Amino acid sequence: MARWGIWSFNKPKRVAWCQDRLNWTEEKWKCVVWTNESTFSTAGFHYRPWVIRHPEEEYPEDCVNHIWEPGHKGVMVWRAFCGTIKSPLYIVSPGTTVNSERYLSLIL
Repeated sequence: MARWGIWSFNKPKRVAWCQDRLNWTEEKWKCVVWTNESTFSTAGFHYRPWVIRHPEEEYPEDCVNHIWEPGHKGVMVWRAFCGTIKSPLYIVSPGTTVNSERYLSLIL
């Protein structure tokens, strides 16, 4: 588990969550709020190599950057959707804590 970190730890939980909802109706799924955040570099991409991995090499610790380093030039954005409703695209200010409470305050 140490090699794969948090992804391998949470993978069984995610599979169980999905299996518990295999028989949900479309109407029930429309009640789930899906969110995602992404970080984009504003310093250019000329230094980023193209990485090709095999399925069994998914998320190796030596290929994942878990830390937003001080001085990194970039921007984090976040968005949510529920059924056919989409939230606005939020630009997250540097130094802002992004967690479930923050997400809920933005949605509500």
